[in-house]
Amino acid sequence: MISHPKEKTSKSSILPAKLVAPDDVEIFCTTEVPVLRDNDNYDEVVLLFPGDSAKQVTDLTIEELKAIKKVVLIDSTWSQTRMYMNDENLSKLKMVKIQTEKTVFWRY
Repeated sequence: MISHPKEKTSKSSILPAKLVAPDDVEIFCTTEVPVLRDNDNYDEVVLLFPGDSAKQVTDLTIEELKAIKKVVLIDSTWSQTRMYMNDENLSKLKMVKIQTEKTVFWRY
């Protein structure tokens, strides 16, 4: 998870994830996008983001789902997100999105 340094902790969506899965969640609090993959296999890392080119998770094949080793999330305001999306490390990742569902969570 990449968190913008100006994102308020009180509004952050990432802290519960770290508490629930401490060994599986890495948080980078930075404006610089870290290296997100260990090799050139772009199918192993996806960006969960509702971009124009994003595929619905439900539209991925079983093979595509099994290939995913890491999911990248951005915790920032929409205007801060634009900065991240121009980064070379993120722009090469396949984007996936989750179909809009009803939720009682305070932040959609």
